[in-house]
Amino acid sequence: MARWALPALLLIGAAGHAATLYKWTDDAGVTHFSQQRPPTGTDAERIHVKSASNASRKASTGTRRIRCRDFRGALTQLRAADVARAERNRWQAAKRTARAGIAKWCADAAGSD
Repeated sequence: MARWALPALLLIGAAGHAATLYKWTDDAGVTHFSQQRPPTGTDAERIHVKSASNASRKASTGTRRIRCRDFRGALTQLRAADVARAERNRWQAAKRTARAGIAKWCADAAGSD
C-alpha cells in the first residue's frame, strides 16, 4: 500500500478540487493512478476525491504533532552532525528548513543555531 500512497497523494494535492481518480494494476503488477480513464478493457477502481485545499489548511492535531516531532528530530540530528567544511552551506540550509518547519507545525518558536 505504501508503494502507491505517495503518487496518490501527489495527484490529490495537485488536483485542488473535487476529482475522480482511476486506480488499476497492469499485467506487470504495477499499480497506476490517473485522472484519465485507463485503457479500454482495464478493470479499474474509481476513486472520488474531495478538495484538498481545506484539508491542507486545517491539519489535524495528530498531523501537527507528528510534523513538529519530525522537524525537531531533523534539527537535532543536523546540530549533532560533524559536517565537512564543503558541506556546511547545505547543512545550514537544511537547518533553516527544519527551523521553518518547527515554526509552522509546533506551538513554540524554533530553536536558534
